[in-house]
Amino acid sequence: NARIVIDKFHIVLHSSDSIAPVGILHPSVFYLKIKEANVDPGLGNEESPTNRSVTNRVIEVKGNYIPGNCIADNWLKALPVQPVAKYKLNLVVSKTQSDVLTIRCWVQNMPESMEGIEIYLGLVLKGLQCRLKEDQIGWEDVLYIHLYLADMNQFALANDTYLRYITEENCPRGVPSRSTIEIPLVKGDLGKAFIEVFAAKDKTKKVLHVQSVSCWAPSCIGPYSQATLHRQILYMAGQLGLDPPTMMLSSGGAGVQMQQALINCEAVAKAFGCNLISSLISLTVYCPIFLTSCERSEIGNILEKYMHKGTTVGGYSNIITENSTYNQAPILYILTSMLPKGALVEVKPVLYVPLLEEDSYSDDESVDNITRDIDTDINDTGGFGHDQLASSCCESFDVCGRLCAATLTLTSDAVYKICTQTLDDLSPTQSKNSSIMVEQKKSLTNIAKFCLYVLHKRLQKACLFWEDVMNLRVYFVSNIVPIDKLRMAFTEATQRHEYNKEPVLYKNDTSFGSPVTSFIPVLGVGRNAEMTDIIT
Repeated sequence: NARIVIDKFHIVLHSSDSIAPVGILHPSVFYLKIKEANVDPGLGNEESPTNRSVTNRVIEVKGNYIPGNCIADNWLKALPVQPVAKYKLNLVVSKTQSDVLTIRCWVQNMPESMEGIEIYLGLVLKGLQCRLKEDQIGWEDVLYIHLYLADMNQFALANDTYLRYITEENCPRGVPSRSTIEIPLVKGDLGKAFIEVFAAKDKTKKVLHVQSVSCWAPSCIGPYSQATLHRQILYMAGQLGLDPPTMMLSSGGAGVQMQQALINCEAVAKAFGCNLISSLISLTVYCPIFLTSCERSEIGNILEKYMHKGTTVGGYSNIITENSTYNQAPILYILTSMLPKGALVEVKPVLYVPLLEEDSYSDDESVDNITRDIDTDINDTGGFGHDQLASSCCESFDVCGRLCAATLTLTSDAVYKICTQTLDDLSPTQSKNSSIMVEQKKSLTNIAKFCLYVLHKRLQKACLFWEDVMNLRVYFVSNIVPIDKLRMAFTEATQRHEYNKEPVLYKNDTSFGSPVTSFIPVLGVGRNAEMTDIIT
């Protein structure tokens, strides 16, 4: 109905190449002008394309036409695939009562001739696609994708491979949101790429996928959306400190990029009628390992000031009001190898969105009735004798009977307190070394039992059960905790439930089932920017 008229603009240099320099036109003064009826300004007196016969705009494709959803399959078939016996495709699936699926996929024992990330990631995506089809759903039903890479230098190739599967044609209701980081996958026996997929069968997701460049928020030119809303939970794509008009990382260091990332998060949240302070369920901050301790502290201080004092950043007011109580949701910092574009920080929030008028939920489930607290009443620890430790290491956000996000953090001191009763075979010097403790299978099993029991109590408080759990991640410092013993410890902890004094952990089962767990190797993790945890 209107055209954009630009009165003033300036050019931002993007590339100063001597042969083909590239600049971005940055409008500063512009307005909308209503178009005249049946006249297109770009066509002079010709008939407007809106009034032309529809058949004139249809192009018949003859010959070897390949439907969009077959391109990926044909591309994969053309690869020099080795015999299946030489590698192992791992698919782990968990389902909730509400038909939400979490699927994890990675490849083990890849032959040297198939080391390219395109081939590797193609196999993973192919496996995920087939598994989604088993549940009669597809990529369009995916809410969120966590893409973990072993080498961020191969991000461009990985993204090209990703695009062969997850396209707008395959996702008519919107492509899923995504977060991508580099972590030491080899330490977790996870190969070159590890993917977590969240999907839902109810066809109710809503996405925000703005691809235009503007001053509002970073565009998503790539194959993912800024945010995906499902059942009042907003899963936001990882936000970098990108300046929206230029799509360049903000200059000035880690602190400046952190401020810009928060501005970008707030802009996306505002589009859904919520904000970071009053609507936050959980927040993850990714930092690359090359940051100095001072830079990490600066990032932490900026976030703390932003969340606690209700500062105004980038024109978005975050002043806490009577109807917007500060929400002490779990905040987690993760130390990674590298982030996309060489960014100094990435922020990934999950938000609880207020009900819209057309939604059918009852009034007592509105955002004003959210339970906001840090866990302070977990006094029964199933015989562990660490009630004070249990209450201090677990933070959570919950809406009773509907959702719960909990983070349990274990520092070296916490590990020592939990494991002292299992270290009879160690010398006094060894018993004070948390690195030696976590190498002991018996100690790790006790840690796993403690973690699962505290989380069980947290679920009980939220009126939820283990069969409601959508995702359970164990972040571990890869150079301290042995992955093979950690997996065995959690397996044993779920099988041996003598510590569980409650009748059941599952509503429809009389035994302690095994929660499907993702073991994520990281370089550091913690509740604050120091990232001193051993296991989270």
